[in-house]
This record gives sequence, structure tokens and C-alpha cells, in this order.
Amino acid sequence: VRELAGNHAIQPGATNRPILRSRYNLLTYSEQFDNAAWQKNAASVTANAALAPDGTTTADKVLEDATTAAHSVFQAYTYTVAGVHQFLFWAKAAERTWVRTRGAIGINYFDLANNTVGTLASGVTATMTAVGDGWFRIVVTRNLDAPGSTNVQIGPGIADNTDSYAGDASKGVLVWGADLRRANDTYLPYQRIAAATDYDTVGFPVYLAFDGSDD
Repeated sequence: VRELAGNHAIQPGATNRPILRSRYNLLTYSEQFDNAAWQKNAASVTANAALAPDGTTTADKVLEDATTAAHSVFQAYTYTVAGVHQFLFWAKAAERTWVRTRGAIGINYFDLANNTVGTLASGVTATMTAVGDGWFRIVVTRNLDAPGSTNVQIGPGIADNTDSYAGDASKGVLVWGADLRRANDTYLPYQRIAAATDYDTVGFPVYLAFDGSDD
């Protein structure tokens, strides 16, 4: 009898087995910002408010409320591997022509009327690319120093480098397709995610997902 070194998919107890999966997007409900997985900070969401970049009526509108605040929707997540992460989403101007990100990927500003990247947080690189019909593909990249729990946020804005402002409940911005992943997985395309076990699998390589403790 010889022991085989390394991690193994076969274990007598189900709780000790790694999971075979092909999920790379660390977020859930990537096209459903009205879902409870996306918490609201001085904001609300109108679901399926416009045509998305893929031609389906699945784009949501993130609306401000009437308070003075940093209006946004956000999703908490836990990352087990430190290093460079990429946050990808699509945005289109509505009543507001600026969109902002907040949270772990920093406070960053994007001008949807002029296709211009505004002020970025320290250590952040970002791009925005026009994809037609007023939509922009926005990619934010930042190094996350240590594993932990945090969040990513998206919200409308009124100007560059203006985070908190007096909102108007009738004004917002269109968003679609949020995707957060480690940088070494960025060669793969955007991955639609609903629940944690409901996601696009075609074209995404399978791997063994270990939980970092007893798998």
C-alpha cells in the first residue's frame, strides 16, 4: 500500500469532499440587482427596465432615494485568496450620466455621456469600452491584500469625485452583468450567475473547489 500525496476528490464523508464546479464569478445574481443578495444603500432597483447588451430585457435601473448619501447597491462576499481581482459590469446613462463603484474595489467614477474614466482610487486601474446602444463595458482591477470579507458596490453619480450627494428618487443609471473574479481567471468571458449553483457552464473549465479547511 502506498499513500498518494495531494488533494483527492474521494472522501468517505460528504462534508470533506471538494466540489466539482466551473464557477468563476464570485458574485451571485449578476443580472438581478433587485434580488436581496444586492443590498441597497439609499437606493432602489427597477428590475428589467431596459434592453441589456445581450439583447434581452434584463438590464436594471439603480435609482437614488431623496436623502444625502452615497447611493448604491452592494453585495458582500468572502475571498479566500489574496491578490489582484477584477470587477466587471456594464452601465448605460439614464437620468444620471455618471456611474460609481465603491467598496473593496475603491471609489471610482465613469462618465457615461463622454466615454471617459474619471477619478480612480489609489492602486486601481480601469477601462470603459463602448459596446453599442449607449452601453459601456467597465472593468476595474485592484489588488486585495489579504483574504477576508468585504463588498463591491455600484451606483449612480452626479459628477466626478462626488460620492455623497442629495438624491432624486426619479433619477438613476442602468446596469447589467456584474462579475468579480481573481485576475488569473480573467481570460474567461463574463459568467452569468443566479444562485450559487445556477450559473453558465458552457466554455468554463471544471475544477475541484476545496473549502480551505477539511477538503
